[in-house]
Amino acid sequence: MYEEILNKNIGIIGAGNIGQALTCQLVNKNFPKNQIRISHNNSNATTEKLRRLSLENIVTNNQEIIEKSDIIIFSVKPQDFKKMPKFETNSKQKIISFMAGIEVENLIEKTNNEDIIRVIPTGPDTIINSSAIAGLYPNDNFTSQLLNFLDIQFYVVKNNYQMDLMTLVGCLPAVYCICDPTSEENMNAIVKIADDFPEFIDASLKTIPLVPKENKGAFVKKVSTPGGVTEAIITSLREGNSLYDSLLKGIERNHELS
Repeated sequence: MYEEILNKNIGIIGAGNIGQALTCQLVNKNFPKNQIRISHNNSNATTEKLRRLSLENIVTNNQEIIEKSDIIIFSVKPQDFKKMPKFETNSKQKIISFMAGIEVENLIEKTNNEDIIRVIPTGPDTIINSSAIAGLYPNDNFTSQLLNFLDIQFYVVKNNYQMDLMTLVGCLPAVYCICDPTSEENMNAIVKIADDFPEFIDASLKTIPLVPKENKGAFVKKVSTPGGVTEAIITSLREGNSLYDSLLKGIERNHELS
């Protein structure tokens, strides 16, 4: 069923929480480990995490990933991606971005490749435990198969604005640690933000079971990237703003990162 996927070499640039989760889930799903490569910024903390996950033997550099991968996944912080040099990929390679804020046009310019797909998932723990929800843009048969292989439920979206909303969905498990998703005001906020994208309401409801019942503070810290969209929303909530206004802050921060 997944022969096309299992025959590919996959390179993951960025070994943060999402990059590690994707790698672990590939291994969990019996993807050949010798066909995975992952790179990172050589921090001691990341090196130690990868060692504990028994992934140290597949660590390489960005250049080797570009040269030897059929599928190149970017999972670095958007702020860091913007500082990276351009990559000379080829037309046979598929680029899949798991980064918030970086739009397709930016990725085309950075990679010299027009086969660009964006995926925005919920947090790393949901990827590993097969409960992740994601937005996919644009529609792509191979990436759809890959997400199915990884047990990631996804919504195909039509434009960058809908992808902005799916970025918010990825933040909601942490956001709902701070505010009550079932209050009338907060449910109305979701409906208002959704506008003409009703799938956003459906996806938002599906994030409620992903909220941990305990250790919520540790969970929020784990899934919130410094300077990222989730942090912007939660900071706004803690300043006393409504969920609706805080989600708008998240969209604003997402655009700042693009």
